[in-house]
Amino acid sequence: MSTTKTTPTARPRRRFFSGAWDALLPWFRLFRPTNLLTVPGDAWAGAVYSALLTGATLSGTRLLCLTLCPLLMYIFGCAQNDWHDLQQDQRRHPERPLAKGDIHPMHGALAAIVAAAAALALSLCLGRTAFLCALCQFLLINAYNLRLHGKPASAAVALGLIQGFNFLLGAVSVQLTGAALLPMVAVSIYVGFIFWLHFNASRTRLSQSSLFSTMIPLFFGWLIGLLFLPLNGYLGLAMSALLMLMLCAILFFTVNGYANRFVSTGEMQSMLAACMRCLMPWQATWLLVAYGQPIHPLVLPLALGLVILWLIGIFTRMIFTFN
Repeated sequence: MSTTKTTPTARPRRRFFSGAWDALLPWFRLFRPTNLLTVPGDAWAGAVYSALLTGATLSGTRLLCLTLCPLLMYIFGCAQNDWHDLQQDQRRHPERPLAKGDIHPMHGALAAIVAAAAALALSLCLGRTAFLCALCQFLLINAYNLRLHGKPASAAVALGLIQGFNFLLGAVSVQLTGAALLPMVAVSIYVGFIFWLHFNASRTRLSQSSLFSTMIPLFFGWLIGLLFLPLNGYLGLAMSALLMLMLCAILFFTVNGYANRFVSTGEMQSMLAACMRCLMPWQATWLLVAYGQPIHPLVLPLALGLVILWLIGIFTRMIFTFN
């Protein structure tokens, strides 16, 4: 009688991780993860700006809520956009997760509802005024996704205000101040103008003056906003100014190659991606101003993280997806 030795089969770990990645990949594509990098920085900047104005400090819990609330509101906007445009995407963009069938439309709608509810709940933890800011942002996202497609000017205004309300959300979570409206308006104009260029790229010749004017809101919003701050140290101001000059120089050389000519869709996408990435160093300029102030120990690491991500984006040319 012979006995045969049996060896236990190895656990298919690779198949497990591969299957999990295959299941998560459509959700990553739905939420456009490369776009997420430009979202929470405005809320951080607004909170730090208001803290510098009032002498307040930021708790870790408040900083965490300011990180998650804009991200969840952004996720809500992406999911709702793809759900509402499902039939159109099946014809024009069949590669998108809902149109391709990788995610069931009901699951996408449920994700949008959960993300919006969570974002509004977190904003309520930041205070009543912060909740009103998040509610305005929620209404603007609904207006853009459901009503403003095909209306370039109105859509650009809505998208600019959505980004601007991130800054105001951070500011009012500390204390509502009139001075915080200036940077909010600046970033709203910048983002709105970029999307206006995007919506009109196929029918408009990109003039040099219109492209270079993209730098005006960011620079003057930063400069005028500084005038209201009680600056107690010059090192933070020097670092902020150096980063702002670097930002303007890169913006100048970025848009200069597209001036006075019609550009293809791919070229426009590349230029606008670079312009949107420039939000990260602009956000970091406000965090650097707070260097040496007892606002929160993570302020400087967050600023450095934004700058590093911006530089990585320049060298890797990450794609910013426009909807």
